Amino acid sequence: MDSDKRNLVFAMLASICIFEVIIISTSVHIWNGLKILHKKKHLQPNKLCLPYRSTPYLNHTKP
Repeated sequence: MDSDKRNLVFAMLASICIFEVIIISTSVHIWNGLKILHKKKHLQPNKLCLPYRSTPYLNHTKP
């Protein structure tokens, strides 16, 4: 019984560590992506709006 409990605790700790590593890496990835998007917005503020404004189809559909 002792070895079974020890293996169970070890497996739980390992899964928690893996889970935390995955969460930390994804959050860091998302944070870097947000920072890059923020920088791009500051460098080119009108780049995202221009293609939508310049399309004739959207201009025709506006009331």
